[in-house]
Amino acid sequence: MTGGDEAQLPRRWERSPEARLKAVGETEALYLGDRRALHVLNPTARVLLHCLDRPSTVAELVELMAHLTDGTRERLQVDLDEVLPELERMGAVRLAPAE
Repeated sequence: MTGGDEAQLPRRWERSPEARLKAVGETEALYLGDRRALHVLNPTARVLLHCLDRPSTVAELVELMAHLTDGTRERLQVDLDEVLPELERMGAVRLAPAE
């Protein structure tokens, strides 16, 4: 594979090794072990982190989450475009290494 081919590959996201979901009362929160931080998640982020048990593209995540929630693909696309960068900034998700 040449360097130009790599630029064409869709980006795959994965959950960071430091990110774990922990039960907190009736819900789940994100625990970032390296920062010893606990974050309450909205429903989209919670489902997303469960879906990232393997590296996935945004398109794959939209399809999977559409089957798991009542969200439309269009709404899920918008939500993921917003939440993935935020979770990346927090250290909860990262781009997976190219295969």
